[in-house]
Amino acid sequence: MKRILVGGGAALLLIGLILLAIGATKGGGQPGKLVWSTPDVKSALMTVAYKAYGNRKVENGRLYLSKITFKNEGEQPIQDFSISYKLEGYVPWTEPEIIHAVPPGFSFVKLFYPRLPAEVSKLRTATNTTLYTKVHWKENGRDREEDLSHDVLLRAVNEISYSDLPQSEIQSWQDAFNASMFSVAMVTPNDPVVDLYASEITKAAGGTTAGIEGGGKEVYRLCKTAYDYMCRTGLRYTGDSGVPANFDNIATLVQTVRLPRDVIINNNGLCIELALLWSSLLEHLGVKAALVYRPGHAYVIAYAPNVNMPLSDGLPIECTAITPRAVGKEQPVSFDEAVKMSSEDLERFYKQGTLMIMPVDQYQQMGFTAPELPDVDIPKLSEMLSKRLGPDNGQQPSYALNRAPNQNGSEAPAGEGSSWEHPQGYVSVSLPASFTSVRPAVNPGNVLLLVAGDPSTSVECDVMQVNGTQDPKRAFEYIISSFKKVGVHIKVDGSAGQGEDGRFAFYGRTTSRNANNRWVCAGKAIPDGVVFAAVGASARAWQSQSGTVEAVFKGIQFK
Repeated sequence: MKRILVGGGAALLLIGLILLAIGATKGGGQPGKLVWSTPDVKSALMTVAYKAYGNRKVENGRLYLSKITFKNEGEQPIQDFSISYKLEGYVPWTEPEIIHAVPPGFSFVKLFYPRLPAEVSKLRTATNTTLYTKVHWKENGRDREEDLSHDVLLRAVNEISYSDLPQSEIQSWQDAFNASMFSVAMVTPNDPVVDLYASEITKAAGGTTAGIEGGGKEVYRLCKTAYDYMCRTGLRYTGDSGVPANFDNIATLVQTVRLPRDVIINNNGLCIELALLWSSLLEHLGVKAALVYRPGHAYVIAYAPNVNMPLSDGLPIECTAITPRAVGKEQPVSFDEAVKMSSEDLERFYKQGTLMIMPVDQYQQMGFTAPELPDVDIPKLSEMLSKRLGPDNGQQPSYALNRAPNQNGSEAPAGEGSSWEHPQGYVSVSLPASFTSVRPAVNPGNVLLLVAGDPSTSVECDVMQVNGTQDPKRAFEYIISSFKKVGVHIKVDGSAGQGEDGRFAFYGRTTSRNANNRWVCAGKAIPDGVVFAAVGASARAWQSQSGTVEAVFKGIQFK
């Protein structure tokens, strides 16, 4: 019986080989013909989460750089198919993927998941590169080869694009934020700067913030301690939109977001930046954090499932309430009020169905991990943080209610306003108490010395300096060309001549994809070049805010 079975198996194998040979040499059939779909290539990659792109398992494999569907439309096999990729300057030619024979009518998909080098996390500006794809195969015994190329943008490490879908596919708010999980890679609980910040909070709390085994009450105490510390040390919310609420195309959903260490060092942040800082701090202290996105805003939920505090019972925290005006208040907002605000917000947008909640540890385990970070002078930073509490060790609240930065970066009390002075004393500006200083996310031509304004009115004051020429016209032409490179168009509508103190004045408009502003500007030649001070507001608010614009403009003093 065994011999019969062995013999029968050999016979079947022989028949199979004969049939395969017949199929491969089928007379009169058309030769193999390899065709492929238009390659689906991601136009941009977010370097902050560069590790995620090399993992086929992340997001069920949808984070490929390139996807191509191939098919043999001929009647004979395609022989020796191979494909390899190269990302110019970052990924060398990959080992070719080989299929020795592609049967007639057979379709298959090739995906490229690039293993990007750590160097991409050092990119501070968006950088263009090229994806090259080499396809080789044999048709009817003849070698064929095709080279493909596609432009790819590597976003700066601080840039987040909230959607990676084509505009034609965006049908809902969730679609417009389908890539928001990339921001989780900006949560950095292991950063030495976050560790130092946590230790300062511990000292301010009297020596300990540990012990979340106490459950929800202990999580509450820890979060309240952190919130009060942020208020006492003057951490400020800056900006009025945080997360883009409206969009015309994918480009408008790109936002420059600083890492938590930068928020700690500069002591201010957008809503998403504050939420990332909170997430980093909580994760560092042993409490779980979840990022919350809803139209126009972001905040955080603290929870601790290991002590019977699941995410559903977590503590939502309105991170921006540290600056009362950000939440429509004129008096300091307590931690309890901040929790109540975010709890009500969470319920409202949950009912509307426009809410995303992303547990940080779950997404980081999926592959959205933080990039490598450069070293920081920890002793110097420790000294700076200690000074923020002041001689009373921070026991007296110093909420950033109506405060604005003075020339030394500290704050003036509510109602007193502040002044800013050029490092060499060439110009000074008097600013209203409602103005806050914002570190420019983009500084075209490295000309901006000061950006200060009131988000609630859109009135803003900018001080710029151009070195290398004392010709005001040439200097301002340089500013115009620098801003044009980042999509901001400046137009001078007219001038008001030159004053007795040597200053000259002119006025105009600034337009970009998301803004339309009017402004007045004064300038003066200095030994190093030309310094400009401009005051403006959105075109929509220009008339209603003309009094404020005029008052700030009159407060510009050249030396």
